[in-house]
Amino acid sequence: MRLLPEENRIVIGISELVTIAKRRISATIPFDEEETVPSDATRLVMASLGINKKEKLVADMYNEDLGVGFRIIGYADKAENNEITLIKSITGTGKAQRQREITHCRAEAFILGKIISDRSNYSSVTLKMILLHELSGEQEDVCEVVEKHQLDLFFKKCITAISAYAIPEVDRVTKRLPSIKNLRFPYKEIRAGQEEFIRRSYKALSRGGILFAAAPTGTGKNISALYPAIKALGDERCQKIFYLTPKTTTAEAAKDCLNLLCEHGANLKALIMTSKEKSCPRSMICRESLDACEMSKMGKLAEAVMAVYNLQKNVVDISDIAEISTRYTVCPHELELSYSELCDVVICDFNYLFDPNVYIRRFFNVGGKYAFLVDEAHNLADRGREMYSAELSLHDLSSALLREEIGACSKLRPALEEAHATYKNTLMPYLRDEMRKDEHGADIGATHLSFIPSDVYLTTSALRDALEDEERQAVKAKDEDRNARLSIIRGILYKVKKLESTLESFDTGYRLFLFYKNEELSFKVFCIDTGMEIQKRIDKGHAAVFFSATLTPLHYYKSVLSNDSSAEILTVDSPFAPEQLNVSIIDSISTRYSERERTLPAVCRTIAGTLSAKRGHYMVFAPSFEYAEAMYQEFSQKYPKVKSMLQHKDMSVKERSEFLEAFSKATDNYLVGFCVMGGIYSEGIDLAGDSLIGAVVVGIGMPSLSYEREAIAEYFEEKYESGKEYAYIYPGMNRVFQAAGRVIRREDDRGVIVLIDDRFRDPIYKKSIPSLWEGMQYINDAKMLRAELDKFWAENQNTQDNA
Repeated sequence: MRLLPEENRIVIGISELVTIAKRRISATIPFDEEETVPSDATRLVMASLGINKKEKLVADMYNEDLGVGFRIIGYADKAENNEITLIKSITGTGKAQRQREITHCRAEAFILGKIISDRSNYSSVTLKMILLHELSGEQEDVCEVVEKHQLDLFFKKCITAISAYAIPEVDRVTKRLPSIKNLRFPYKEIRAGQEEFIRRSYKALSRGGILFAAAPTGTGKNISALYPAIKALGDERCQKIFYLTPKTTTAEAAKDCLNLLCEHGANLKALIMTSKEKSCPRSMICRESLDACEMSKMGKLAEAVMAVYNLQKNVVDISDIAEISTRYTVCPHELELSYSELCDVVICDFNYLFDPNVYIRRFFNVGGKYAFLVDEAHNLADRGREMYSAELSLHDLSSALLREEIGACSKLRPALEEAHATYKNTLMPYLRDEMRKDEHGADIGATHLSFIPSDVYLTTSALRDALEDEERQAVKAKDEDRNARLSIIRGILYKVKKLESTLESFDTGYRLFLFYKNEELSFKVFCIDTGMEIQKRIDKGHAAVFFSATLTPLHYYKSVLSNDSSAEILTVDSPFAPEQLNVSIIDSISTRYSERERTLPAVCRTIAGTLSAKRGHYMVFAPSFEYAEAMYQEFSQKYPKVKSMLQHKDMSVKERSEFLEAFSKATDNYLVGFCVMGGIYSEGIDLAGDSLIGAVVVGIGMPSLSYEREAIAEYFEEKYESGKEYAYIYPGMNRVFQAAGRVIRREDDRGVIVLIDDRFRDPIYKKSIPSLWEGMQYINDAKMLRAELDKFWAENQNTQDNA
């Protein structure tokens, strides 16, 4: 809905009206004054019925309580006398989703029927729906005669619902937007590089487009992205801002920036969205049955949404949502989703835009004039590859057939047997020439295809329908095996749904991998070129700014996070002086897997040489947990007086906190933590000042060799002649930059970075080095390193003394 202040009228499309009235319908379609473009199938049906153009139907009314008018706009394919005809494409792949679309269509028809019944005072209206099921190609004709009093009652309920939601829209136009128009930057001074970042971001966000910005630590990247986005919102260049992040720490940083802007005059409504699993106080019991959870009843959802709105908080988080959801007995996740519609800014995980299985459908089924701010964007390529890939093992199907909970008379049993046989018969022939014996004499094999055999599509669709049917039956059942049966069904159904949606996206940027091991076949639909898939999601909005401290090299990230050749790039200069940091490269030691055991003593001597130059806190980063533990054991034995800590693979929340707390405590003693590149301590933590004065990065962090990585290399070698770089070097070097970036966090920090590996002298690695490292030194051994670091620390001590 949209308030037109000059007319004192709220304009709303019928689809949005229906969605607000029935919160459980998943697809919210933002208002658009223009009729939607019909599909090819819809055009054919329109032509067969002699329909050339949809008919626009409008209803005007005035709400005395609000003091504003409403204009409701919809389009019928045909409106003749007391008959309404709607032609709708039903796109859902599952029965439940298809039924929701049909219900939504019927509700639209009721509103259109109400409009023509009022216009000509008809006592009843005939509603005709022609439903075109895109997946099957079938046409379903539905005809219904509805009395005027039924149409009036339904319309009254809808208007009551939108009247409550109209209050925030009036506030947005009359209070919130005006408060933003004159908003000034919340700091007295703009840091080096910030001004250009802000200017270029505003340009992209206001005109529409994509900007990739490498904004080093210290440039204030969060406020530099949010401030121009808020200004673009105030100038009505965008409708809503989505701040997308991979982790909680950056969400909190965004929250702090928004609160700061509000302290300086902005009147904003924002929400930090939490996953359903984290927000649910009932351990997701609704997955067993909606009736099992009283919070699944949505009768008071609209009231709960307005209760959150009336908290008068600029940024609402999970604690606020939890309190209101308990008070009104509604699902906290549904409350979050509904409240997000009233917000100017939504802070949420990458998944809610980019994941094709969990994206927020009410916003991104169709899209809108949205601004996307993608923080820590260097994480998105690998996350995206997981989102857009899917795999299935035939062992999942065969093991389910052995479970007693799947009864002998169950219709699912023959469906599983047929799917298992079809997958195996279809795919095994492609593996025949790739089979060999492993060291135990068992058959193994692997290959990949650039196409999907047609039987895989058909089998997956049929299996999904069978699983959904069985799930519905299991939900209704009351036998003692019900919950176990549901768990089995849903475990397979989740994988099959993801597989089906991934198959629908399969194109030249995908490969089908086949694996045979342990006498079972498995297959994986693997996304190689994430740029094409991510671009589809970005196209659901108006503009996007991707930013990170380590978005280097920019041309690489531009290609794997977008396929828009017009996207712009920006490298923001670091605000720190090169004199604050010493970067030393030990290029006489190889840390390749085959040589790690031999060079381990030399690596530990180098670590000791780094520490000996100055007492303090250091972190050592390894490419794997195994290597980190080997260094920890070797170093602890040789230097037992140095306090050492090791990052374990499965640390609890308490253990993680204790690890970080040890670095935060002020001490004059040595402390060295052995960590993993790409892990929880290599990014997203802020250990400023003496909390961390040095990082030793051992190795180049390259991903392990795999069939998938080799396919990535092959694809990008053909596309850009940069296969090794795209598959291994650039992802590996980003892990190095992230780990090393823990050292200098603020203007008065001083620290050292030591990189250990002979490959760092290779030009292919050197060209990725950030500008702050330009004074780096290549050093042969620990003795020379100690002399170099002694000099660095002495110079910094003199500088501090003179200051």
